[in-house]
Amino acid sequence: MKTPLLILALGVFAFGCSSSDSQHNSGESSVGADPFAQDIPQPISPEMEAGAEIAPFLKVQSASSPSLSPDGKWVAYRTRKTGVFQVWVTSVDGTGEHVQLTDGNSVTSHRWLPDGSGILYATDKEGNEKNGYYIISPDGSEEKELLAPSDAFRFFGDFNQAGTQFVYSTTERNGVDFDIHVYDMPSQTDTKIYEGKLGYYPVSFSPDGAYIVISESVGEDANHLFLLRLADATLTQISPADDMSEYNNIRWLPDSKSFYVVTNWDREYTGVARYEVEANRFEYLISEEYDLEQLRLGENNTLHAVANQAGYSVHQVWNLGLGRALAVNAWPQGTMSLTSNPAGTQFVAYVNSPKISGDLWAWSPGDAEAVRITESDNAGIDLSTMVLPEAHQF
Repeated sequence: MKTPLLILALGVFAFGCSSSDSQHNSGESSVGADPFAQDIPQPISPEMEAGAEIAPFLKVQSASSPSLSPDGKWVAYRTRKTGVFQVWVTSVDGTGEHVQLTDGNSVTSHRWLPDGSGILYATDKEGNEKNGYYIISPDGSEEKELLAPSDAFRFFGDFNQAGTQFVYSTTERNGVDFDIHVYDMPSQTDTKIYEGKLGYYPVSFSPDGAYIVISESVGEDANHLFLLRLADATLTQISPADDMSEYNNIRWLPDSKSFYVVTNWDREYTGVARYEVEANRFEYLISEEYDLEQLRLGENNTLHAVANQAGYSVHQVWNLGLGRALAVNAWPQGTMSLTSNPAGTQFVAYVNSPKISGDLWAWSPGDAEAVRITESDNAGIDLSTMVLPEAHQF
């Protein structure tokens, strides 16, 4: 069957060449006086005109990635109302002015310094994901470059408790493997402390500065956990060797002897476990028939968790001594990303739903309702007419 088709194609090709040569020799243009019929613009149907209604949805703004100051009075967040993501700061009571701190290339991450003196943020060059690190004062009047952008990828991890150092991983050595580095801000020195491999990311400093928790990405949604002991740069895997579970939201206890972690190790749903360093052991503290997706430490040995129930986020406050939780009904309905200051006295959440384009609310323990901090531009869309989905199980 292929031979006749080939002959036909060659014939068409030869005819085209002959026709073109003939026109060229006669001085005539090979382009017709009129466009082809299929190239003439035609009015679109009313059904297709409805697609224009999508445009406003693409212009809807949001405010995300909240980071609280240590005293819980200020929140730094990112929004792209200027065209690219920049860091803005405002007070958590919802009455303060919103001040833009950064300008230029899009900001990819930011974190308030533990002493409250500034905000560390990262930017790349034109979206190449190769970040440089900078510090800017809370009022935006002072700014300093810590690590200039390079050809390496960088992944920010955590500050030590004093706020003098931060850990990150980078492909600086060979462009592929992620080595663990510690940057000392007072001396402005950058030190490689462990030669890693692809998928190694630092997660958390222990309060005493003796350990760094390292995560290794495995598969689509799993990871392995390691403890890196800084005294001798010894890396020890603490999650089961062949386990394909997820481990996230590491929250150290003040004595550095153990930490809480959200995991689905040996079960279907994610719960809260405690890892004891000396015993090298995980033990479940909270395991429900739904996912617990986020974890923050609160006052009086309480744990603040975000549960996924029927697709919506529910803020729970767990008293581990009593083994029960109270639901915090102060937030608007939707999905939420919860953060807090270190003392657990102030909480801020990014909330998103069909009726909320993505904004920030603040709440303190004891408050009946959360306070709205940001109100992003909805591009003229009346979000109150949007329909909240309902979960159906079968």
